[in-house]
Amino acid sequence: MSLAVGICDPSPTVESATKNTTLATGGSVVLYQCDVGYRFTDATNATITCDGHNWSPIESACQGTSVQFTGPTTTDVGYNFQ
Repeated sequence: MSLAVGICDPSPTVESATKNTTLATGGSVVLYQCDVGYRFTDATNATITCDGHNWSPIESACQGTSVQFTGPTTTDVGYNFQ
């Protein structure tokens, strides 16, 4: 007796986020992380699971942040482009 593994449609895209996998078989879990300069509205990351037919709903979305980069500039680390 063989058990058929269900397959979901490709996992949905979340605007301004990347996902860690493209697998879509039953039991697959996709982890989303917001791109630099964005954050989830209510979490640090989001996951969805394929139940063999459908993906669980995404409970969050990425939104832009007003945080500015304050790291070193090229002049701070001694680069001289002449």
